[in-house]
Amino acid sequence: MERRLEQTVQGRTTGAKRALYAGAYVLLVLLVIGMLVSAAGILGETEAGKPAIGWPSLILFLLLTALAICVWLGKDRLRMEYDYVLQDGTLVVFAILNGRRRKQRLQLPLASVTDCGPEDETNCKADLRRHRLYLNADARRYYLCYGVNGARHMALLELNVELADAVRTARELPAGAWRENKGETKQYGSLS
Repeated sequence: MERRLEQTVQGRTTGAKRALYAGAYVLLVLLVIGMLVSAAGILGETEAGKPAIGWPSLILFLLLTALAICVWLGKDRLRMEYDYVLQDGTLVVFAILNGRRRKQRLQLPLASVTDCGPEDETNCKADLRRHRLYLNADARRYYLCYGVNGARHMALLELNVELADAVRTARELPAGAWRENKGETKQYGSLS
């Protein structure tokens, strides 16, 4: 029976992040008020009494609407978490936005990993597409290099010791893929 390991990574909450999150809601209220004011000037009448469109009001309304949508979608990133799940030789990473919405960011079978290990030991080339799936800049990170449709990728993850050991010792991980101590490969037994 395969073990299922889970880890949740939360970003460090600072006063600045809390202030930005509250400020986003204040900005949303102001944008909605601006949208209502500009919407009132969109439809009007000409001097002859014919209906006319107020183009400056329409453009302002559309700009404020676009800005409000960007703020609404961006505010959830201030309270983001990552869930790492390792089960049946597959590492799945979910982003949890504002504690409610869950989006899958990565589903990686360990058999497709070509190179992995602690980030400070990385020797991957610059032609890789990097995926930053961590929140804390000072935390210990691990990299996993893999290929998808001919393109090479590298995922940077903030794994705890237990999950990193489980990845390192997984049966599905190709022999010699785990690198540490200046690029030396290590082979470990599988989990039983």
